[in-house]
Amino acid sequence: MASPFAHLHVHSHYSLMRGTERLEALADAARQRGMDRFALTDTNALYGFVFYRQICDEWGLKPIAGAEVVEAAPSGRGAAHGEGPARAVLLARGREGYRSLCHILTARHLDPAFSLERAVHEHAASLVLLSEQRPLLSALRDALPVYAELVPGRGDRPLLHWAREQEVPCVAANDVHFVHRAHHRLHHTLRAIARNTTLDRVPRRDLAEPERSFLSAREMEERFPHAPEALENAARLARECEVDWPMGKTVFPSYPLERGEAFEILRARCEAGILHRYGRHPDGEVRSRLERELAIIREKGFADYFLIVEAITSRTPRICGRGSGAASIVAYLLGITHVDPVRHNLFFERFLSPIRKDPPDIDVDFAWDERDQIQLDVLAENGAPVRAAMVANHVGFRVKGAIHEIAKVYGLPEAEIMNVTRRLQDYWGVEDSIDGMARRPRFRDVDFEPPWPEILSQAEALDGHPRHLAVHSGGIVIVPGNLSDHVPVEIASKGVPIVQWEKDQVEEFGLVKMDLLGNRSLAVIRDALQAVERNAGLRIDERTWNPIDDPATQRQEYVRRLRGGAYDPLHPALRHTLDETYGIMCYQEDITKVSMELAGLSLAEAEGMRKALGQKRPVKPLREYMADFYAGATARGVEREVIDQVWHMILSFAGYSFCKPHSASYALVSFRSGWLRAHYPAEFMAAVISNQGGYYDTFAYISEARRMGLRVLPPDVNASAREYVGRAREMRIGLMQIKGLHAEAVAAVVQERERAGPYASFEDLTRRVPLHFSDAELLVKAGACDSIARGRTRAELSWNLHLTPERAREKGTLDLFAPEPVRVPRAKSYDEDTMLRHEVETLGFLWSVHPLAPYERALRGRGVIAAKDLDRHAGQRISILGWHVTSKLVHDKNERLMEFIGFEDTTAIYDATFFADAYERFCHLLATNRPFLLTGRVEEDFGVCSLRVEKLERLPWP
Repeated sequence: MASPFAHLHVHSHYSLMRGTERLEALADAARQRGMDRFALTDTNALYGFVFYRQICDEWGLKPIAGAEVVEAAPSGRGAAHGEGPARAVLLARGREGYRSLCHILTARHLDPAFSLERAVHEHAASLVLLSEQRPLLSALRDALPVYAELVPGRGDRPLLHWAREQEVPCVAANDVHFVHRAHHRLHHTLRAIARNTTLDRVPRRDLAEPERSFLSAREMEERFPHAPEALENAARLARECEVDWPMGKTVFPSYPLERGEAFEILRARCEAGILHRYGRHPDGEVRSRLERELAIIREKGFADYFLIVEAITSRTPRICGRGSGAASIVAYLLGITHVDPVRHNLFFERFLSPIRKDPPDIDVDFAWDERDQIQLDVLAENGAPVRAAMVANHVGFRVKGAIHEIAKVYGLPEAEIMNVTRRLQDYWGVEDSIDGMARRPRFRDVDFEPPWPEILSQAEALDGHPRHLAVHSGGIVIVPGNLSDHVPVEIASKGVPIVQWEKDQVEEFGLVKMDLLGNRSLAVIRDALQAVERNAGLRIDERTWNPIDDPATQRQEYVRRLRGGAYDPLHPALRHTLDETYGIMCYQEDITKVSMELAGLSLAEAEGMRKALGQKRPVKPLREYMADFYAGATARGVEREVIDQVWHMILSFAGYSFCKPHSASYALVSFRSGWLRAHYPAEFMAAVISNQGGYYDTFAYISEARRMGLRVLPPDVNASAREYVGRAREMRIGLMQIKGLHAEAVAAVVQERERAGPYASFEDLTRRVPLHFSDAELLVKAGACDSIARGRTRAELSWNLHLTPERAREKGTLDLFAPEPVRVPRAKSYDEDTMLRHEVETLGFLWSVHPLAPYERALRGRGVIAAKDLDRHAGQRISILGWHVTSKLVHDKNERLMEFIGFEDTTAIYDATFFADAYERFCHLLATNRPFLLTGRVEEDFGVCSLRVEKLERLPWP
C-alpha cells in the first residue's frame, strides 16, 4: 500500500545548476520509498513539466504541478525581516491553478519589478502556498490557502510555534535537491560552476544542506514526532493537488480572417495555386489529391495553420519548405514548398492523416542572414510575448565542457585541464572507465591521479544535464489567447521571448510549433543569382525556377549507378513498397509502409512506431512496438530470419534520418546549387565562401575553385567588396577574409570608393578613409594595397605607417598632414617565406600557392601519385600527398577507435580510412594545417576509390 505522505518540495536537474537528479531518478526514488506521488517544484520554472507528467504515467505515479518561486533580489516582506528574497512553493489545484502558476512564473521572468506577494494576490485562483517566511504567510493568508513549510533543521520548531499561535496550518517538507546524501557533492560542484569559483569559495548559504535528500515517509515521521499534523497536511495536499487534466489537445493559432471562414479562404488560394503550378488543365491526380488533403485539413481544423504559414513564407521568394510538410499539395499550391508532391510520389500520410492527433509541423528555411529579422517580425505582428514566443533549447553539459568546468572548480591549472580536454573528440562520452580512458591512444601519457577520477565521475553524471536556456533555431509558438495560460514565458539572453519548454514538450502539450530556420545554401543561391543578373543580365524568378531537368546540372555517373542491376527483395510484400529505392529502406515513411505491408499494422500503429524511434519519450516503448511487429509479421507467415533482417533495417532509423519530402526539398536546393555551379561557377563559389557555410573550410573551397579552372585574385582596396566576388572565370577575395580587420574599416573603404571613385595611391586611401593604424597595417600585409603602392614595396608602406607621428596614432587615425613629414627609407620586398607567412597570418591560408605545391615538385620522382588519378590504382599500394580537410572519428564493430579523414592535394579531394591499428599508430601525428605523405592501398567500392592508410609521415616545412 502506498504511503500517504508525499514530498511537496522537490527539485530536479531542471532547477538549473542546483538540482542534481533526472526525473527518472526521482520517480524511481518515490516508488522505492512506497510513495505514489511527489510534487515537482523546480525553481522559477516548469522546464520539465511535460516530461514529468509522462514519466509519472510510465512509473504509475500521480503528478502534482508546482514550482518554487523566488524573487530576483532581496525585496518585499520576506527580505525586510532578514530572511532573504521572498520565496514560496506554489502548488496547483487543477487546471485553473496551473494557469495561475504559469502567469506568476511569467511575471517573475518578464517583470523587472516583480513582487511575489503582489503576483500571488493577482493570480491566486486554485493555488496553495507553502513558505518558511512568516511575513509572506501573514500577508497572503486571506488571498489563498497558505501553509508554514517545516523543513527539518531550518528553524522548523520556532516556525511551528509561531504557526500554531497564528493558526496557520503547517506542512512537512524536505526541500529535496538529491535522491541520496552522497549527491550533495555534485550539487556543491554545480553551485561552484554557476558562481565561476572554486568549491571552497561557495558560501554556505548558497548550498542545500546534505540532509536535503529524498527521505522515506518513515524517515520524515522520525523528524516530525512533534508535528503529526504537518505530515497529515502533506498527504492531504498531495491528494488535492493531483494533476487531473489531459494533455495533447491542440492549441491552434487563429488567422485574421478577411472574408469568410479560414477553410474557404484556403480552398480559394489552392485553386489559384493550381493555375500557377499546373495550368488550366491539371491532371486528375492533382485534383483528387487536393480534395483528399483538404478534407483532412477541414476535419482536423488545420486551415488557420496553413494560412498563417503562407502569410509568413510570402515575405520572400527565397524559402525551402521542407520536412514532412513538403509532401502536401496544399503547401505546394500555397507556395510554402516548391517540390511537386505528385510528380515525386511523396507520402502525404507521413505529414497528415485522419488518425494523427498531434498538430502538423511545416519546417521552412530562409536565407540564414534574413531569418532573424523574419522571426522578429512574426513575433511582433503576433503579439509577443503575450500571444507569441520562440521555443526554447535546453542546453546541457557535454562531456568535454563538463570536464573543463569541473576541473576548474577543483582548482586545477588551465594547462593541466587542457592537456586532457584537447585530446577529447566532440562525439566522445564517458561510457568507459578511467582505466579505459588511459588505454586510449590519445591518453597514453596522461596520469589520471586524484582528483581526476572524481572529476571524470562527476562529468559522467552531468552529461546531458541541463545548464541554461537558449533559443531554438527556428521554432515559434503562436496561440489565439495568452501563452501564459499554457506555459510560462521568459526572455532569453538573445533578447527574445521564449516558452520554458523545448520542442518535444511543446508538441506533446499540444502547442503548434512553426519552424522558421536559417539555411546558408539559400543565401548562396541568392547571392549567386544577384551576381548572375549583375554580370550576365539574366534574371531568374526563384518562385518558379526549377532546374531539375537541366542536362548540365545532372551528374550522369550518379544516374548510371542508380540504374543498377536487378535485386531480390527480402520479402515479396516489399517489392512494390520499396521499388523506388531498390529494396532498401531510405526514408522515414518506409518504416510506416513496410510495417503495414509486412506486419499488418494499422496506419496509427505504424506511425507510432516510426515516431518512437526518434522521440525522447514515445507514447509507447519501442519494445512494445517490436512485439507487435514480430507478432503481426509472424501471423502473416513471414520467416523469422526475414523479420529479424527487416527489424534491423528499421532500427537503423533510430539515428539521424529524413522523410522523403524533406529530402526532396533539399534535393531542389541541391539542383539549384548544381545549376549555378555548372553555368556560373565563379559567382557560385564566391557566394559559397561569402556565406561561410558548407562542409569544408575556406581554404578547401579556394582549392576547389582552382581545380574548377577559376583564377583566384588577392584582396584589393580598389577591386574587392566586403564579400567574395566572382565574374567570368575569376574570383576576387573579399576584404571580409582579412583576419582582425574591423568591420567598420571594411565598410568605410568600400563606401568611400563607391562614393568618390578608386583610390589613386596609398596616401589617397589614408587621407579619404580614417583608418586605424592596425587596420591599415593589415591591409598592407595582406597585399590589398599593392595596386596603389606606386612602385613601393610592402615593407616601404609599412615604414610609412610606423613613421607616422605618434599623436596621429594616439587618435587612432593617420594624419598625412603632420607638420613634420618624415622621409620613408627605401626597402626591399619581403622574401618569399615572409610573404607566405603574411598570407597565412592575414587570410588564414595560402592563396598564391597551394601548400603542397613545393612537395609535389620535390617528390615527383618518388612515385607519389596525384589524387585525381586514384581510380587508376585500385587495388594497388601507393603513396600520395595529403592536406587535412575534414574528419570523422567513430568506433569499429569491436568498439575500437578509427577515423575517416578527407585529404586533398592540388588535383582533388580524396577519402582516407585509418582503421583501428593504423589509428593507434598515427593518431598522435594527425593535425590540421600540416603536409603529410600517406602510404596505403587504394580500395574501390561502387566506383568510388579511397585510401586504406598503412603509413603516415608528417613532412617538414620546406
